[in-house]
Order: sequence, then structure tokens, then C-alpha cells
Amino acid sequence: MKNLLLLFALLAGGCKIVVEVPEGGSITTESGAFTCAESATCEIDVDDADFEEAFVAVPAQGYEFLGWKQRDLGLCGVAEARLEPCTISTLAFVGNPAIQPLLEADLPVYLEPEFAPAAGATILFPVSGTGAVDSEITVRGTAYDPDGVASITVNGHVAGISGAEGSEMVDSRFFTTVDWVRQLKLGPGTTELVVDVIDAEGNLTPQADTASIDFLRVPARFHFDPIRNRLIGRPDLNGFSRDLIVHDLNSGTQTFLEGVLDSLLPACYKPDTDEYLYLYGGIDHYYEIRSINVATGGKSIVAAATLDPVALGFTWGPYLENLACASGDDAVYLTYGLLLDRGPGSPNYLTDSYITKFDLNTGQDSLLATFDSLDGDASILGGTEVMGDKLVAYPPYGNGRRTPLYFVDKNSGAKSVIEGSQQLVADLAVDPETETIYVMNFDAVYRLDAGENRYRIQSFDPTDNSLDFTNPHSAALDTRNGRLLVGDGQLNMVVGISLASGKRTEVVSRRQGTGTSLASGWELYVTEDQTTAYVADDGALAAEKLFRIDLATGDRQVIGKILGMEGLISRGLTVDEESNKAYVAFSQRILEADLESEQFREIAGPQIGFGPTLGYIFDLVLDRAHDRLLIADIDANAIYAMDLRTRVREVFSQYGSQGDGEAFSGIVSMIHDAENNRLFVANRGSSSIMMVDLDSGDREVILESCLDEDGRDVLGNFNSLEYIGYGDGRLVIIDSGIKVFDLNSGECSLVSYQNSRYIKDLSHLDGDLYFAVTERGLGVFDSKTNELVYISE
Repeated sequence: MKNLLLLFALLAGGCKIVVEVPEGGSITTESGAFTCAESATCEIDVDDADFEEAFVAVPAQGYEFLGWKQRDLGLCGVAEARLEPCTISTLAFVGNPAIQPLLEADLPVYLEPEFAPAAGATILFPVSGTGAVDSEITVRGTAYDPDGVASITVNGHVAGISGAEGSEMVDSRFFTTVDWVRQLKLGPGTTELVVDVIDAEGNLTPQADTASIDFLRVPARFHFDPIRNRLIGRPDLNGFSRDLIVHDLNSGTQTFLEGVLDSLLPACYKPDTDEYLYLYGGIDHYYEIRSINVATGGKSIVAAATLDPVALGFTWGPYLENLACASGDDAVYLTYGLLLDRGPGSPNYLTDSYITKFDLNTGQDSLLATFDSLDGDASILGGTEVMGDKLVAYPPYGNGRRTPLYFVDKNSGAKSVIEGSQQLVADLAVDPETETIYVMNFDAVYRLDAGENRYRIQSFDPTDNSLDFTNPHSAALDTRNGRLLVGDGQLNMVVGISLASGKRTEVVSRRQGTGTSLASGWELYVTEDQTTAYVADDGALAAEKLFRIDLATGDRQVIGKILGMEGLISRGLTVDEESNKAYVAFSQRILEADLESEQFREIAGPQIGFGPTLGYIFDLVLDRAHDRLLIADIDANAIYAMDLRTRVREVFSQYGSQGDGEAFSGIVSMIHDAENNRLFVANRGSSSIMMVDLDSGDREVILESCLDEDGRDVLGNFNSLEYIGYGDGRLVIIDSGIKVFDLNSGECSLVSYQNSRYIKDLSHLDGDLYFAVTERGLGVFDSKTNELVYISE
């Protein structure tokens, strides 16, 4: 039933209705003659006796109508009809005593709706469409219900709730606005997160918010199962995982044998028996070969041995290299090295390598072969691979020398050099039928036909860097699909290389976004509108690069390879969005990149520019208001200012030279707070945070300690201070752990003892969320939970 209010027009002057609409909705009439928008005030002059309109409150999306407001001179605020359309008419009942005084006073009357956010929830973390790092993730957010929030569930699991700041109480028991948190277990693939809200009256708001999160583990350290077309191995993204991954290459599905590994020592896989064999032990040099049945998860001990270096005339070791096994072979082969003690004043180094054979039927071990680099053998060993009736033994990549490969007879241990096989080897794969050896290197993959004694390049394309290897360490031959499989832990990817063409394709990856993968991201800049990120990547063992990343899609574009910086780590990146230029620092040099032409030029270095000589640059920021770069020099304990027009450098802040306050002590990170005309500086040497005035260069120590719950100072322990991020009046500090410092309250709190996923740089996103770059990608870091999800990798 409509709420009817009869107003009568004054013969002179009439009546004025003032419509005041707050945030959260609008007002219209059923006839469509009048509309008053959100956050607006509208006036309606009523000057005839034929006025009649029904006013309707229209809540905006995410809001609900609470009723017409009860106020002085307010219309339709009667409690029993507050939610009905408000009908205003001047058609009858002239002289009604209830309204006659109002009319005679000639005052305006008011019509005002009340809106409030509708019952709902917001998932703050994780960001929808991102990739999770671990199988467990903490989901958190906020929820609102005007009747009070009784409970929150995430995928049917009850979340913990607490009253949010500014929340009102309902019945002294329920908050209208709450913060909630729930830890969930993720399965392989995409998980849909669904949040339901139940209010104090038991009403359910289903799917108050939803998000999706992807989780895929890449077995970059893998073993290939040609019988079932599977990869079996450990995730390299988290090198300490105790889970075993089984990745089906036909379907792309995964299963996890969770926590099944009690050792992370060398391992191999026997496809014919579906056994994952690995080394366990080390106390008093005693080791066991343990077996996991991949189908059932059952475990057993199949062999054991004591590998005592003293018994062989050595002091240190063994240094375990790899375990090799194959279908149809009832033995497993362990390669390890021993350290020669050359006495006082002489360096100790690995000189001998050994191959011990374990019989899987008897459990007995026997020494199969010895390699002595001081007695004619070209190198110590990095590992072996089974090839028919022999082993292929190869040198470790870390020795940096191109040394030959060897054949080792599996029964007699007789060894022979493979002629023409000198090469750096990261790993290799073999084809016993054709006696072909595929050698994986960082720059290319080579094919060695043992009978021809020479290499051929199997895969190398310097014009396409999208799948450059950065840390390859697993290789296997997939003859069924005519390809070589290569696992790269830095790319977090398994790559397929065509045996016919050498073309590289992704086989398994966690890829978020398209384009060349980050190999070793170090520095981050996010544009002011938060649509684009720039990342300086040192390339690991590939060329340094500057990336442009679309934050909506995660797509990556290489601005250009940074030539001449091989082996150097970028320690500074900033972007001038007005001139479309980026500035990247390496050691003593600063490069300017034109983001349109993608051309680089050096603008500061030992022989370039004027002013103080640069030592080692650890960070730089753009001070656009003064048209200058601020450069942190860790050697000089100074911040220099470089004029971008003249390239002249001068001291901006340094103890005894410019600015008052204590001296810098090992500057490692700077954050520019342009709004407050200040700079925050992290000092590794003194484990302190300083604030620097951008006009005077004056320095003030604002943080020297951060206490954990036991009262211990955990700020910058062991000179571990690395990076700082800033937003909403808080500093996030990255050292051996994660800390948050509230500049307003002066409180410093410990988030985690561990550095979260090796974060290299931060940029504030919103609230407790930060964009974060790691070696493997760009993500969103939640300083509230110390968790990270990836946007682009």
C-alpha cells in the first residue's frame, strides 16, 4: 500500500519539496517526470492543486534502501511505511489540521532516502585470476550487513571474523562490518573462491563475492615416464617442498604425493617398475636408497652403503652429484665427489669422483669407477646417465671448462673418452638405440652422434629470447613426440625442443600472461595509474632486459636487451612518465631508455657526466619536481642529485658535506614520498630507516629497532636489510623477514621471520597490498598475511 500524503497548494507562493539524495542511490517518480541523481539536491515547486507523484528510491548496485529518513519537516518517514513509495498529492482535504500549520508557515518540506551498502563481502586477497605459490593460501576480506554479520563461509568453510574499524553493533553481539580470514587448501588447476554471508537474523547472502585462483606446480627438476607419458619430480619454485608431483602430459592434470619425501638428495625414476628412487641419510656417511611406488605412495629401503671419505684417503665429502637408473636395469648408480685436503696454506678442492653401483636385487653396493682429475682424467664428474649397457659420465657445469664426456661400462667400470665431446654440460639426455647424446647448455642444445665425434646444434635461435634458458637442470628424450624435454628452474617451466626443427615450445608452465618470461627480476616501477609495471631483469645467465608488463593481463613485453651489462645486477629503476623514459642503474653506470624507440644510452658512469665519482649505485629515484635523479651510492654513504638536463651530479645528502643528521651507513633502498616532500632510506650497515628532507638533505633516523613478541630486535639481523615499500602511512621492510612500520603510531610489527618468496622490490597497491617483483615474476604481496600471488610469470 502506498503511503499517501495530501498537501495543499498555497494560493500564493505554493510549496517547495526539497529532495536530498545521499550516496548509494537515486530518486525517480513512477511517472518518470522527476529524477534526482545520487549525491544531489533537487527542488520541486508545487504551485497547483493537481500535483500528484509517487517518489521511488532506487538503490545503486551494492546498496539497499533502508527507508525514508525521519527528520524535521520530513515526508514519508512514518515507521510502518518507510519502505513504500512516497506519494505526494494536493488533491483533497483542504484544511487538514495535521498539515495546515506547516502550510501556513510557508516552510520547505524534505524528502530524503537512506541507503546503505547491501549485505555483501569483498575478497581483498588473493587477487582474482592470479597464480598461487603454495597449495595453501590465506583468503581474507571484509563483509557488511546492516542487520549484523553472524558468520562468513569461504567455499563452505567457516572464516574467522572480527569487527572492522568504524563498524556498528547490532544487539550488542554482531558487527555490521567485519574483517574475515580463512586458510584454504588448493587442488591442482583453478579454484573458485565463493564467500557467503549470514546475518544476525539468519538470512543468507550467497556468493557475496567470488574470485578465482590458479595453482600449478611445475616439476622443473623432473624425471620422464615414457610409458605413461608423465613427468615426475619436485617443484623448483619452492626448493624445500616435500611433495612429489605427477604431471600427466596427455591431459595436463596433476596429482600430488604430499609430504612423501623425507629427503631432498639426488633421485631417479624407473618407468618399468614405476619407482621413484632417492638417496637418504648422511649421518656417519651412511646412506640408503629408498623407493616410492608412485602408484600407491608406498615406501621401502632397497639398498644401503657407507660412503666414508677417510677410507679412501680423503677428509671431506661425499659431495653427492646425481643418481641414475633406467627401465630394465636392476641397478642404480650414484655419482659423488671427494675433497682432497692439501694441508695448511693450500686450498682444498675436489679432485676425485666416484661411481658406486647399488644392486637393487641384493641391496649390495660396489665401487664401479673412479675419476681422478690429477691423474689423467679431464675432470671430476657432475653426473651420469644410463645408455644401454653403459653410462655416459659428464663434467659439472660449474667448473667452467669444456671437458670431454666418458663412456663407463656398467659391469666392468671400464671408461673411455668420447672423442670430440668437449662441452659445458648442464644436463644431458640419451637415445640408446641410436647412441645419440643431447647435451643441454645455457646458450644452446647440442646433438652428439657418438660415432661421428662431433656436435651439431639442435636448438639455438638468438633472435627469439622468449624461451632462453636461464637455469636448466633436467633433460629427457621424448621419442614418442619427437622432442627433447628441458626443465628450467629459473623460468619455472618445462620446454619442449623439436628434434626435427629445434623449435622451442612450452610444455608445462605456470605462465600468467604472455611474452618472454622473467628470469631474475630485481627492480620494479609501477605507473601512477597502476596499469603498467616496468621490471629490470638481470637475466640470470641470459642478457639483462627491461620489461613492460600490463597489470590487467600480465602480458610481458621486452623493451630491449641491455647490452654490455652481462653479469651485473640492476640496483635501481625509475620511470619519467612525462617524457616516457626509464632510468636503470648497474654498478657505476646509469642507462636511459627511450620507451618508444627502445634505445638505451649511458648517461652516467666513470667517464660520463660531471661531479662526484660514482662508487656502487644501490638505488635511484626520480624527483620530478626538481627535474633530477637521486642516486644512492653505498660506497660513499651518500645520495647524489643528477640534473637530467645537464647531467651534472652534486651531493644532495651526506654526513659532513650536505644536510644535518647522522651519517648514512650502507644505503640499500630509497622510497620517494613526493606528497610529503621526503625520502625514506634503508641503511644496511646500521640496520636503520632514515627520513630525508628533499629540500635541505637533512637526515633523521625514524626506526632503529623492531621487536618480536619475545622482545627481541629483529630489524636487519645479520646486515640483511634489503628493500622498503611505502603506502598509506606505512613502510614495509624486507630483510631476513617482513616488517611493517606505522609512521603515525610509531609501531613496528613483525609479519614473518622469513623473506616472503625472495621479494626484490615493492610498490604500494592499496591498503595492505603491494605489487612485488621476485626473481620469477610480478605479483601481489599481502603484508597482512605475508603471502604472495603472481600476476605475471
